[in-house]
Amino acid sequence: KWKTKDAMGYHSYKTAYNTIRGIETINMLFKGQLYHLLKSSAINIKYFVERQFNLPTPAYIF
Repeated sequence: KWKTKDAMGYHSYKTAYNTIRGIETINMLFKGQLYHLLKSSAINIKYFVERQFNLPTPAYIF
């Protein structure tokens, strides 16, 4: 709750939902709760973050 306190003043449920989902996703990464992704590769972490934030996956990979 204290992390979202500074981000109060959401104008819609969608922005509140997306912000809280982002905070929770980053916390999961920092706490090591995604150990199955951390052991495999950085590409898997990239795909996980893209799915969490509904980001389009580019057609090419560097």
